[in-house]
Amino acid sequence: VDEVLVSFPETRSSFPHARRLVVTGNPIREEMLHVRRSDEAYHLFGLDPTRRTILVFGGSNGSAEITEQIRRGGAHIAADRGLQILLVTGDAPKARSLRAEMRKIGAENVVVKTYIERMGHAFAVADLVVCRSGATSLAEITACGKASLLVPWRGAADDHQWKNARRFASEGACAVAADDVIARGGLVRMMQELAGDDAQLARIAGNARQNGRQDARTAILSEIGALLRGARA
Repeated sequence: VDEVLVSFPETRSSFPHARRLVVTGNPIREEMLHVRRSDEAYHLFGLDPTRRTILVFGGSNGSAEITEQIRRGGAHIAADRGLQILLVTGDAPKARSLRAEMRKIGAENVVVKTYIERMGHAFAVADLVVCRSGATSLAEITACGKASLLVPWRGAADDHQWKNARRFASEGACAVAADDVIARGGLVRMMQELAGDDAQLARIAGNARQNGRQDARTAILSEIGALLRGARA
């Protein structure tokens, strides 16, 4: 190939013979960059603007593991009146079942959605994002400057989600839930502790923004355009 575009500087070493290599970052939807926290955004999801908000998702198909952690910690969430969870399951039957269970234990501060189309609005109201550590999720988190708690998926090829998480954790740009935390059902407790620490949230969010690229789409199109112009010359 004539040119390689990559998301992370560390990837350079994987292409030692590339004719040209440019770190452009990973493109994300423009909506993610322009939506701001507002009463409208909270009301869109039936959330309370006065509560600390944690957005939890596991990709477009959801994550049974993360959803189960929320279910197991439902009573602790219900008792935390200053907190609310916006959970995306990716599975309609699972969402219906979990809504019923949360209502039964009085956890009205857990809002369960099968899928969220307007993800920019969900990010806008989130004080903390809990998700897997795929490239697109990390691009969105860092471009938006959000504090995150990552739960890497062990089934990812070459364990790349753990590599992604460790890379950002080394920059102080995220927190990571280790395997033992998940094994003992401790994700909710870790979420609560992090969400209650304003200084740590601000520090992680600031470091995330420093690692983000809001211009990835423009950079990629610019490189493609230059390549095409060179081919025609």
